[in-house]
Amino acid sequence: MTTYREELFALYSVCSDAALERILSRHEVDHCYDVYIRLKLSFVKGVTLEQFKAMPAASRTVANTKGYTAYRAWLHSRITHGR
Repeated sequence: MTTYREELFALYSVCSDAALERILSRHEVDHCYDVYIRLKLSFVKGVTLEQFKAMPAASRTVANTKGYTAYRAWLHSRITHGR
């Protein structure tokens, strides 16, 4: 069964691969940014995208950094364990 996070990761991978192949349209950039933010926020308990967007800049930075750090650890674990 695919989890929400795995679905976001698959979408982000498509975005990343497309960006390696060509310049993305503005619409694609916006979509890929949204997917990436949602992916990182999936690691930050209790922070939705709507809450994130309403946060002051300093709080967004903290949430973004926490999410990115947890995402990278998750990604490393997936690579290490062959998933």
